Amino acid sequence: MRTTGIVRSMDRLGRIVIPKELRRTLEILDGDYVEVFRDGENVIVRKLQDTGVARKVDKLGRLVIPMELRIALEIDNTEPIEFLLNEDEIVLRKYRPAYACHLTGEISQENYILAGGKLVLSPKALQEVAAEINKLAM
Repeated sequence: MRTTGIVRSMDRLGRIVIPKELRRTLEILDGDYVEVFRDGENVIVRKLQDTGVARKVDKLGRLVIPMELRIALEIDNTEPIEFLLNEDEIVLRKYRPAYACHLTGEISQENYILAGGKLVLSPKALQEVAAEINKLAM
């Protein structure tokens, strides 16, 4: 999966514009149907196949993210959404700046980047996690 560096916001109706360059790459045209489904903490969008929820891309390149996915992934229309490209799929997920703690959301250069960049923890969150790990070890 490669990052695109593209971050967009949803409108209050749950619509998000699929960037033109991604539509062009995946050959998604105005009026095409795409499937939208959940994969862990991500929303996956790809040209319609056999699974997922079908959604139509409008003339402005917008797509409605299904309410059940927004609720399950705790995405509201005030949060920016990051676009990633994975072969023939567009991956949408909550945008987290590089130094944002995955537990508290706190953004600081004092946060710890762990597991090869897969986990970012603030000092407070790290203490909480360490305390829980110590309890498990007893």
